[in-house]
Amino acid sequence: MKIKLYSLVLLLFFGLQGYSQECGTIFGQEDIDRIERNKIRIAEGLVKSRAFTYIPVKFHLIATTDGENRVSYSDVLDQLNNLNRSFHHQEIQFYLEDSEELFNEFDHTPSYNDPRSGGANFRMNSQRVNNAMNVFLVGNIGTGPGGIGQTLGYYTGSNDWIVQLKSETNDFTSTLVHEIGHFFSIGHPHLGWESDPFGDQTDERGVPAPSFTPSGGLTERVDRSNCGQAQDRLCDTPADYNGIWFSGPCVPLNMPAILDPVGDTIHPQANNYMSYFGSCSSYVFTDEQKDLITSDLASPRRNYLRPGLAPPLDSIVDQLQTSYPQDGQKVQNGEPITFDWEDVPNAKYYLIKIAENRSLRRNLQQYIVEESQITLEDFKNDQTYYWTARPFNSHFAPLEAISVRSSFITDDITSIRDLEEIKAFEIFPNPLLHTDLEVSFITTQILHDAQIQVTDLTGKIMIRSTIGDLTAGTQNISLKLQDLSGGHYFVQLISAEGILSRKLIKL
Repeated sequence: MKIKLYSLVLLLFFGLQGYSQECGTIFGQEDIDRIERNKIRIAEGLVKSRAFTYIPVKFHLIATTDGENRVSYSDVLDQLNNLNRSFHHQEIQFYLEDSEELFNEFDHTPSYNDPRSGGANFRMNSQRVNNAMNVFLVGNIGTGPGGIGQTLGYYTGSNDWIVQLKSETNDFTSTLVHEIGHFFSIGHPHLGWESDPFGDQTDERGVPAPSFTPSGGLTERVDRSNCGQAQDRLCDTPADYNGIWFSGPCVPLNMPAILDPVGDTIHPQANNYMSYFGSCSSYVFTDEQKDLITSDLASPRRNYLRPGLAPPLDSIVDQLQTSYPQDGQKVQNGEPITFDWEDVPNAKYYLIKIAENRSLRRNLQQYIVEESQITLEDFKNDQTYYWTARPFNSHFAPLEAISVRSSFITDDITSIRDLEEIKAFEIFPNPLLHTDLEVSFITTQILHDAQIQVTDLTGKIMIRSTIGDLTAGTQNISLKLQDLSGGHYFVQLISAEGILSRKLIKL
């Protein structure tokens, strides 16, 4: 008896998990009419398949008014990967609309915390673009229809945009895929039962479901005799009344059975993108759902998603290789640090992440640049930092291309840049080919025990030239570096007063 009681409690627990987090999209009559128009286009043969379709998307990264709590760039790039993997079977590829800016960022607490409010809608409408699918990433949405569970995302047909929690913006959840299904006119298989599921209560098990859903539409029957007019209006998505109990992840429990209006047991499709079943290893759209996507995309309503894109960009396959700082290297604090890496074929952008822990989350700094280096300053003294660089373009941001995570330590060395003894420390030519390297600087007073050395990026000394004491004045020194292999180096002026460095590229 104890075992049976424990099993019942466990099953009820799984049942609650089925709809503790859900979609906030509400389909009205206009949305149903759009489904019917798309079905007519399909039936009349007006929808033709073609090669890959490229859809521009504009991600709106919303922060609170103080500029805090915005979703990270890397999470958005992961989301792009997620979308393209999920829609590959549909021959659809999403890409970042970057004609003016890569991402749209704005700071507005009402939009971040209550995107359905009037003030938020006004601000979000002022930020939307007219040549891409608009996706707003926020911190809170609220509860789902009927006050059930936490809303993870929603599509609104009146505004024709998608809103999603930033916590759902990643490479593994299917929330945005689900909402894009709504964007292209697909309803829930359990359409009409969102706010009042049937079968989630014990007394609803083993008895026929009502002939009409709580929203007034026909209840879909198992034998599919009314599938074209009931719920999602599709016949290859099995009857689903949103009354979910689980016997395990992604496994609906059918004992006691949930019955349709004529007493047949329903068997919902657990791994459908548009259902509410969680923890499935993979999800699918049915063939009829795919047809709806194709039809809606070809409709006049979606003309703005076809801006005449040039041929798609090539994919990125090479892993990025960092040059400086190298892993474990000490760098001189007080001087700007130039982070440098090798160019990656087909990359237009690079995302640089720097943080104070290995997971790259504590005091995260993130930058997007188009060159293969960035110079930063104002780091803490005697602090270990970790950093990565990620190559990407508007179409591709593969995880495999991210550089190996490296660390560097800021060394609290007094910088000669802050002393009056040295001015105008320069090296030329730079990059250096076959000529001697000229080093020039001005000493405003005596410099003691001076020497110049060239080191590689690991700190290994390649060449050292002892100068001795220098009187005030202009100093010009030549270094013969013809035997030095091509690569990145540091030229350092060292004296009893401190160290000053310049980066050198040898071709």
